[in-house]
Amino acid sequence: MNGLFLREKLFDFVDVVVAPALIGGKDTATLIDGRSLRSKDELSGLGVLRLIEAVPLRGSYVRLRYQMIG
Repeated sequence: MNGLFLREKLFDFVDVVVAPALIGGKDTATLIDGRSLRSKDELSGLGVLRLIEAVPLRGSYVRLRYQMIG
């Protein structure tokens, strides 16, 4: 759903909380699930983010706030 909303440019801001853990694997969901990009040209369809705030939280977490600018 996030990927679809980003492609349609329906967000004004995006907040991401980074946790102090490494999680991954072939079948692990990502922040932006959805259809994969097939070319560099498709990157322009996702929009551009500008970091406007980084806030340290308890437990080494960090909240990053981005503004959609494109």
